[in-house]
Amino acid sequence: MKAGTHTSSALAFCLALDLAHARLRRKLDEELGTHHGLDMSDLVLLQVLSDGSRTPAQLEHPLGKRASHVLRQVLALEKSGWVRRTVDERGQRAIELRPPGRRLLGEGMETAGWICEQALAGAHDAQDRLTALCECRALELR
Repeated sequence: MKAGTHTSSALAFCLALDLAHARLRRKLDEELGTHHGLDMSDLVLLQVLSDGSRTPAQLEHPLGKRASHVLRQVLALEKSGWVRRTVDERGQRAIELRPPGRRLLGEGMETAGWICEQALAGAHDAQDRLTALCECRALELR
C-alpha cells in the first residue's frame, strides 16, 4: 500500500489520539510551567515517586524514558529541591520525593485535574472524549 492512499479507521483514530495528546500535553505544560515551574513530565515523575523512592532503572518503564534521560530530569528537579538522590538499603542509587516536591505535586495535580476536566467537559464515552480533546478551546495557547 502506498503512503497517503488509504487511511484506515484505526489509523485515523490513532492520528486523532496523537493530536489530542499533543494539544493536551502542550496546555498542561504551559499551565504547569506558568503556575508551578514544572512541566507534565516533571509532574508524572513526582507522582511516581510519591509511592516511594526508586532507582533510575525502576523509573524507566513508568516514565517511558531511558535511565540516562530520567537522571537528567532528576538533576533539574534536585536543583529545585523537589527530589533528592540517595543510596537505598541495598547500596543502589535512588531518587526520593522531598516534602517541597510532595507539596508541589499536590498543587500541580490540582491544576492538571482542572485542565483535564475543562478539556473533557460534556464528554461521555471514548469517542466523545477524543473529539472533545481535539476541539476543546480550553486547550488553545494564549
